[in-house]
Amino acid sequence: MILLKPRYPRKPRFEALRAALAVVVAVLLLQGCSALQFSYNNAPTIARFMAGDYVDFNSAQAQEFKSRFGRFHDWHRHRELPLYAGLMRAAAEKVERGISSEDARWAIAAVRDHYRIASAQAAAEAASILAALSPRQVAQLEKALAEKNAKYEKEHLVGDAKDLRDKRIEQVEDHFGEWVGRLSKPQKQRIERFVADYGDMAVLRFADRQRWQHEALAVIRSERDPALLAAGLQDLFAHPEKRRPQALQQALDRYDQAVAELVIDIDRLLSPEQRAKAVKRMRKYADDFTQLAQPAEARGADQPS
Repeated sequence: MILLKPRYPRKPRFEALRAALAVVVAVLLLQGCSALQFSYNNAPTIARFMAGDYVDFNSAQAQEFKSRFGRFHDWHRHRELPLYAGLMRAAAEKVERGISSEDARWAIAAVRDHYRIASAQAAAEAASILAALSPRQVAQLEKALAEKNAKYEKEHLVGDAKDLRDKRIEQVEDHFGEWVGRLSKPQKQRIERFVADYGDMAVLRFADRQRWQHEALAVIRSERDPALLAAGLQDLFAHPEKRRPQALQQALDRYDQAVAELVIDIDRLLSPEQRAKAVKRMRKYADDFTQLAQPAEARGADQPS
């Protein structure tokens, strides 16, 4: 049940980096991991390492990054993780009984809403750092984004159409398989139909990401007041649809509906064993989030923070 899984580091895979704005890396780092507790508790260290892929901070900026990411991390632990635990328990109940169209839409909306909330908070913390970037550092950021976009395009969007389709099918199968185990032939066939109908969405979503990055860079270049910069970035995160062309937004809405229908159909094809596996995993995530949300002394001295 892919859409009921928030993306916390499962393994250190950060290719979904959407904003790539220094501290905003946090949003992705705090989303799924087989070593979930290790990755989450060490997110500040990982974030500082990753931020260096985008901007060369001076010593003062590096110290402020550390401080502000720490604040964001504490906020996320105490505010968001308990909510994630509740969402996962609710999701487990829905999957256990068999999900409805309303359940699928709820899952999509819940994941998106919490991503936007965390993104907006991260942008608020990042604003003072981003407002102080020199023109050279902003150029570094723009170059890094362009390089990573080129790499993503080469790996996922360019090449033989059949190879790209097969890769996308494998990715979707892997996402479902992580939750329910080995897929049946009918489940795989349903995924193949979905990819055949919506394979072109990868190109549209990539173009939307590039547009978003261009707008974010424009805000960073034009606004030196941290408060105003934070407001501008938060608006970009919270309301990306406001600046999208109408045709693109309509295509994204149709895609969301198609994803919901895919999830419902896969759910109807689940064996009892697959359903039990998904429910067990969701409840395990809920327990992990609950434990991670506890103060350090309650989590135990042997767990890094």
